Amino acid sequence: MVIEVGMRELRNSTSKVLEAVEAGQDVFLTNHGVRVARITPITFVGTDWTQRFDQLMADLPFAETGFARFHDDDNRSSIEAEEAARA
Repeated sequence: MVIEVGMRELRNSTSKVLEAVEAGQDVFLTNHGVRVARITPITFVGTDWTQRFDQLMADLPFAETGFARFHDDDNRSSIEAEEAARA
């Protein structure tokens, strides 16, 4: 069974959507009827999924979004060093 949820329904029924995901269902998010994202259950058990997540994040190409500079105090010194190098 395919579950599709619009953005408004997700906002209004987040707990029901998460219950479906916890039950093993894939949920597709739609924007004006077009699928834009998929929420899938985590299949790794224990700490294995965190290691896998860390590896996936490490493999992603760096994108300069500015997001980290506001939300990641641990990277403040490296961000400041990068900005100084660009100047």
